[in-house]
Amino acid sequence: MEPAPRAAEVPAAHAAVYGGDPDPVEMTPEEAAIVARLEEEGPLGCAIDARLVRAARRHAAALASSDRSPSEADMDHLRFAVLAEGGTDYLLTPFAVRDLETGRPALAAFIAEHRREVTHCGVGTARTGARDVAVWVGSRRAVDIDAVPVVREVGAAQTVTGRATGAEGAVRAFLGLPDGSAIALEVRAQGGGAFAVTVPFERPGRYDLEIQIDLGGGPETASLLPLYAGTQPDTRPTVAAADADAGPTAIGNEAPDAQLFALVNAARKRLGVATLVRDERLDGVARTHSADMVALGYFGHRSPGGAMLADRLRALGLRPSAFGENVARSSSAMRVHRNLMSSPSHRIELLSRSYTHMGIGVARDGDDLVVTEVLARW
Repeated sequence: MEPAPRAAEVPAAHAAVYGGDPDPVEMTPEEAAIVARLEEEGPLGCAIDARLVRAARRHAAALASSDRSPSEADMDHLRFAVLAEGGTDYLLTPFAVRDLETGRPALAAFIAEHRREVTHCGVGTARTGARDVAVWVGSRRAVDIDAVPVVREVGAAQTVTGRATGAEGAVRAFLGLPDGSAIALEVRAQGGGAFAVTVPFERPGRYDLEIQIDLGGGPETASLLPLYAGTQPDTRPTVAAADADAGPTAIGNEAPDAQLFALVNAARKRLGVATLVRDERLDGVARTHSADMVALGYFGHRSPGGAMLADRLRALGLRPSAFGENVARSSSAMRVHRNLMSSPSHRIELLSRSYTHMGIGVARDGDDLVVTEVLARW
């Protein structure tokens, strides 16, 4: 008989520092038993990470204390748990088991399926009454971030340093500002994959630092770190369930592409940016790319054949003076839009004054919407 799970200490406070070397973690007997059983099924293929273990515990405790069924909003809570533990990973692959005995085979199968996608992982357990939950969190760590304070004083500037791991392209950085706008930051290459970027804190509020890197499919978000000037960190996650930009008009009955178009233009109008015109030619480019991602089983800006948006436009004889592309997948148009607006790099594209027209393509992949947004100036 396996030992009963020991209550793991789950701190309520937010970490003071992101990145750097984490404090060691002692796994509970139940967590260690899960790892041992999983290793009997095959190699994990990932390094056990102390911050991911602690984040998994936080997430397991939240699930164990709730009667609701798992939902996509759980990813918002999990990402918050990782940040609260000082983690910098964004490319997460989680799996929750609500019955440890019956759920292990499904967990082992999930890990085997996603083994090539993760470099680091953690397992955490929690029990509330008769309900016990185990959470496995896998991460594809594309950058290592050196220690950076979560809170700084207004008027300061913070230099964030780190190293890219296994990247095929240059590191890029973007910053979401307290007023809802976003800017690109200069990234200084240091050699050997090392980089440095300076974050200015010119006014009080929350700043979202996004580090992007090309992992083969085009630029991807590797880290998205909320930093705070003159204010304390958030104590609860921002759950992407709806979007205030939609205004009072109900759009839930519209097709997903129409919902997304309305949400983008509402966000632009709120910030005083000219609204976009829907373009059938760009719709076609976007629909083809979304359908291609579903049919060929990939996700990103670059197709398996190497084509990017510029190639797709050129192939159709389309030559806008400026163009850009967002790709996303989620369970609803609202969540797609909220996730894109939460990313400074995607927010820059959606709110750019350089674009006049937009095309949107949506394809279904199971319960998910796979979305391509093409923006252009004619």
